[in-house]
Order: sequence, then C-alpha cells, then structure tokens
Amino acid sequence: MQSIDFVLELYSKFSGGFPVAVLNLKGLEVLKLKGNSLSGEIPAEIGKLSNLSTLVLSGNKFVSRIPSTIQKLSELKELHVCDNLLSGVTPQWLFDIKSLKYMDLSGSKLTWNHSVKISPKCMLYQLSLRSCRVAGRIPDWLAKQKSLDNKLVGSLPDSLSRISTLQVLNLRNNSIRGSIPKELSNLSSLRILDLSSNNIVGSIPSELGNLVGMIEKPNCTESATLWFGYSGVSESLQAFEGLVVNWKKSERGLSSLNLDIYCLLDLSGNQLSGEFPDSMLRLKSLNFSYNQLTGMIPRSLGELESAETLDLSHNKLSGKILPSLAKLEQLSTLDLSNNKLEGLIPRGRQMGTMDDPNSYANNSGLCGMQIKVPCTPISPPGHEHSPYIKSDEEKCFVLEGAGIGFLVGLVSTIGTIYAAGYFDRPTPQLRRGYRRPRRRV
Repeated sequence: MQSIDFVLELYSKFSGGFPVAVLNLKGLEVLKLKGNSLSGEIPAEIGKLSNLSTLVLSGNKFVSRIPSTIQKLSELKELHVCDNLLSGVTPQWLFDIKSLKYMDLSGSKLTWNHSVKISPKCMLYQLSLRSCRVAGRIPDWLAKQKSLDNKLVGSLPDSLSRISTLQVLNLRNNSIRGSIPKELSNLSSLRILDLSSNNIVGSIPSELGNLVGMIEKPNCTESATLWFGYSGVSESLQAFEGLVVNWKKSERGLSSLNLDIYCLLDLSGNQLSGEFPDSMLRLKSLNFSYNQLTGMIPRSLGELESAETLDLSHNKLSGKILPSLAKLEQLSTLDLSNNKLEGLIPRGRQMGTMDDPNSYANNSGLCGMQIKVPCTPISPPGHEHSPYIKSDEEKCFVLEGAGIGFLVGLVSTIGTIYAAGYFDRPTPQLRRGYRRPRRRV
C-alpha cells in the first residue's frame, strides 16, 4: 500500500505568530507557510516534528536565529527560510544534517560563517545565500557544492574546474573580481557559463574556446548545476523557471528540465580588454558586450558556422565589418553597436536579415542601407578595385546596369549611322561597276 504524505500548506496571508497548533501534528511530513505575514521567533518545539521532510517558512517576518532543534529532524530534506528577518551567523550544525539536500537562507540578515566546514557525508545539493552578508574570497569548499546562489565578493577559485559534471555555472550580478581562470576550460560538460555584470579584468582566455559541452551534443548522464548568480528578477520568475539568463537580448527563465538545449557564453558587463580570441569559432552564443575589447573584428569570425547570437556592442572595436559574416547561416542576433567600426555594412545572404539599425548605431564611420547612410567609396590611384567588397546583390545590380548601358549605346550608334545616311550610299564594290548612261544626241 502506497504511503500518503501528511502535508499542510498555508498561503492566505496569515498574520500573527507561528501557529502553535501545527506543532501537535506529529505525523506532519510537509509544512509550507510561505508568503504570509507571520512574525516573532520560530519556536524550538518545531524539532519535535520528527517526520518532517520539507519545511518552508520563506516570505514572512520571522526574527532572531534559526532554532538549533531543527538539527534533530533526521528526515529533513528541504529547508527554506529565505526572505525573513533572521539574524546571526550561519551555524555549523545546519551542514551536519545528513539528509538535507536543499537549503535556502537567502534574503535575510544572516552573516556567513567562513569557519563552516562541509562534511564529506553531507548530501546538500543546493545552497542559496542570495543577499546574505558574505565578504572576502570565495571559499574553495564552495566548489564542492552542486548549486549555489549568493551575492559573492572575491576572485574565482581554480577548484571550480574540478566539477566534471558541471553543466551550468552562473555567477552573474555579483562582485567577482580578478581574471578568468583558464582552468574553467576543463569543464567538459559545461553548456552555460555566465560571468556577466561583475568586475572581472584581463583578457579572455583562449582556452574557453575548448568548452566541448558548448560544441557537442550533451549526453544523457546526470549533470550538476553550480549557481552563484543573483538574477535581480522577480522571485516568481525564478521559482517557475529555475535559472534566469540574458538570452538573445532579453532576460529569459530557463527551466532546469531542458537546460541541455541551450548553449551560452556570457562575459558582458565586465572590464575585459584585449582582442577577440580566434578560439571562439565553434561556440553558439557569445555575449561580450559592455567591455573594453579592442582591435579589429577577426576574419576568422566568418567561420562561426554554428553561431546563433553574437553581441560585441559597447566595446572599442575598430576596422571594417567583414562580408564573411554573411556566411553565418544560423546567426539570428547580431549587435555591433557602440564601437569604432567604419566602412560599408555588408549585405546579401544572412546579413540581409540583420537590418536593424540599432545593431550598428554609434559607429560614426559606418555607412550602408541598414542605417540609411550613403557610402562614397573612392578607389586610390593605381587600384583597379573598390576598397569595399560588393555583396552578391550589388554585383547583380552592377551587371544589370552594364547590360542596359551596352544596349543603349548600341541603339544610339545605329541611330547615328542612319541619320548620317551611310546606308543610302553604295558600297565601294558597287561604285567600280557603275557607269553613267550615255545621253542620246
């Protein structure tokens, strides 16, 4: 006979203190009091609910500390006390609950205890510390956890690269500083790497182009998610979709059930410098906007055959937009605005669909149909070809014009000959045999 969970859920904006009557329900397995206006302290007697496996007290006004009696709940798998007024430091005993897999302490006044040690027997799968008071270097032991969420400060530990099953690494909207460890390229299962909106400096490691998880199709084995990120969007969106990223110029919630269909490398909103690395040729979605990248757009960028999104806006890139970008048949989003680019914006093939003028805005040297700025190319002396490479469409126009000009010239020449009476005169051969008839006397 299948067992039935004893569940109690209250979502009707109850106020007052903790409902003490609940403490008499000895067989209670799931207790959810999320999103009410309950206040006061969490009673120590909650530790007597020995069958409790899920405890959700988030979105209330509970104060003081988390009662230590919770560690007696040997069946507890989920503990959610986020968005309350709890204070104090995170206690060590929370990480000694062997059955605990999901813990959310975010949105409170808790201070992270750096002396906390995670036991090898700990089964914790997700730890959320968003908006807690965490300062200093990111502890190396965090790399051993599968999912984390926090407003982190510090540099990235090299030990992150040891999580071989890691599929998603989201550290967006933190205060991460320092450079990007090239060891991250060892994360062979990684499909989403989001380091956007931090204080990361230095160049983009060329080794990131070897993230095979963003190139090859994922296998069906179970993978882990390491989530340091704080999205800054509504709690309802996060709760429904699981992970929020900037996908094709808009924030999108990605369900944890189908993350394997996405590939994303987002390094936007940092202080990265140097040139665009050639090694990124096999990746699908690249966002390097709002950095300090310099140099020209590399010719090899036209070999991004599988690229779907390319955002290089708000950098210091110079030179011309290469016509080879028209070969990128999968490209659906392109943004090169706010750089120092010049010359003709290519047309034809896939570039014909990239006609949004905002994608090329604030490049004072650009011209073309997309931004309605006419080009006036001037060939240097001694050069037979224009400095601009014409697209297929423009070549057809030139050939059509040449054909029409030839026909007009031919008709004009024939008309001129008729007007001169040239065809009324006998040919030279006829003139030799022509004799004037004699006049009769």
